[in-house]
Amino acid sequence: MATGDRHIMKTIRFNPEKHTDTLNEWCDGWGMGRFPDEWLPTVGVMVEGVAYASLYITDSGVAYQENIISNPKADATDRGNALDAVTLEICRLAKECGSKWLIGASSIQPVLDRAKNVHGFMIADKPVTQIVKAL
Repeated sequence: MATGDRHIMKTIRFNPEKHTDTLNEWCDGWGMGRFPDEWLPTVGVMVEGVAYASLYITDSGVAYQENIISNPKADATDRGNALDAVTLEICRLAKECGSKWLIGASSIQPVLDRAKNVHGFMIADKPVTQIVKAL
């Protein structure tokens, strides 16, 4: 389905029962750990078969875009277009829920570059390491 140009692809809402296995296959394909089921919120966006991102809404003016992943077997141009589409939809949903800020994180430089150059995210000037604790 290579397109060769940048265009907005159709997004759908994430359905955990239908899509979690697909996300885990993509994680395996990229050689990264799978998302624990408890980490996937009910608000997520996909371009089916190509890309995914989740949205965490808080009780403040801040929302978080996380778990951004694409299908490693998909065409590179389609992956970029799909990542743009899920990011735009996550931004729209966060704003619709009253969020004033959207925060995300990535260790992948092309993802960071695209967030800044295509979507207008600010890049923090110092790296941050996330801390995680199972409760």
